[in-house]
Amino acid sequence: MNQHSVKMIHSEVVNGQLVIVVQRRGMMRNTLAQIERAISEALGGARVAVLTEAQWQAP
Repeated sequence: MNQHSVKMIHSEVVNGQLVIVVQRRGMMRNTLAQIERAISEALGGARVAVLTEAQWQAP
């Protein structure tokens, strides 16, 4: 059985955008976009970016 999980490891507001850094296991890339949309909608259309640890740490 495939295990899929997402764990939020960091969040902050950068230039008016909520940035959420997640650790993911066994997920497709488009799942992050779905999470991003769901959070944005839940926050009334707020600007949201969901990044992996590697994306967050990249220069």
